[in-house]
Amino acid sequence: MAEVLVRVGQLEFVAAITEGSVKSMGLKVNDSVTVAIKATEVMIGK
Repeated sequence: MAEVLVRVGQLEFVAAITEGSVKSMGLKVNDSVTVAIKATEVMIGK
């Protein structure tokens, strides 16, 4: 597994994807990517 951190302005998005996906997409540090969010439920706790 790999953790991918994407910064959009002040926001940070983190996705856990397989290392195979990282390799097949050819992801490298500072690449431009598209973030799509699909969630029916978001939970935040403190």
